[in-house]
Amino acid sequence: MINLIEECNVTSATLAIELERATINYQPLESGSLYVHEDGWFPFWVVLRESAGLINLTTYIGFRDTSTTLERLDLANTINRYAYGLTSWVEDDLLKMEHTINYCNGVLRETFIRVTRNFAAVVTKSLKQYDPDHKLLVPLGEVSAENDDNARRA
Repeated sequence: MINLIEECNVTSATLAIELERATINYQPLESGSLYVHEDGWFPFWVVLRESAGLINLTTYIGFRDTSTTLERLDLANTINRYAYGLTSWVEDDLLKMEHTINYCNGVLRETFIRVTRNFAAVVTKSLKQYDPDHKLLVPLGEVSAENDDNARRA
């Protein structure tokens, strides 16, 4: 039996069913995307780009206010160069990361689940490897002093 999700059947609902089968915690959002928040994983969104035939796994993390533009761009470039399967870029005060799956002619169920698991692991490993002391990035669940001060002034 081939475990292929035919191209015409690749939908947010179908991808949600695959996450459920693999017992991966997620939350469907009104936008149609799926927010994956498995314990111990870096959280991310599964976004279907139907017009392009793509499934995007995407996430972000905030930069510290004290980081420079050059440091931010250097970190994104380092991740692009050395982290398998990630595309990263700087957008405002965020480091965004993404992996894309092409589903033209269908996608194997196992491929979707393996890439989903791998994405979270590669993001976590990359952040630990390239900013181990959190000099540039604010750790998840933490508000840096400078960001907190700015929020109070706003």
